[in-house]
Order: sequence, then structure tokens, then C-alpha cells
Amino acid sequence: MAFDPQFNNAHHFYVAYTYDANPTEELDRQTKSTRFTHNPSNNTISQPVDLISGLAGTIDHN
Repeated sequence: MAFDPQFNNAHHFYVAYTYDANPTEELDRQTKSTRFTHNPSNNTISQPVDLISGLAGTIDHN
């Protein structure tokens, strides 16, 4: 997780995480980076935007 350098103005932060890209029982770990927007008026997080997806993921450090 990282905060945008202009977080106080843009309200964006970034999260990199591993997910299962295969909806069947076979596990397909992949990694993505997503930008989220924080709304300070109601303290909610919304507007996810996938910046990078489909990177190989593992059960260890990515």
C-alpha cells in the first residue's frame, strides 16, 4: 500500500495484492495494482481502478 504524493488533494492510494484469477476450483494466483479514492467527507473508499493486472502471483512475497 502506498499513498499518492498528492494524497491531501487527490485522495488516491495504491494497493498491490494477489488474487485468484480463475473462478473454478483450480487456483490461478495473479497480482494486480489498484488505485482507490478516499472520500474524506464520509470517510469511504471507492472508485477502484486496476492499473496493472495479470502479473504472476505466488504464495510468498511478490
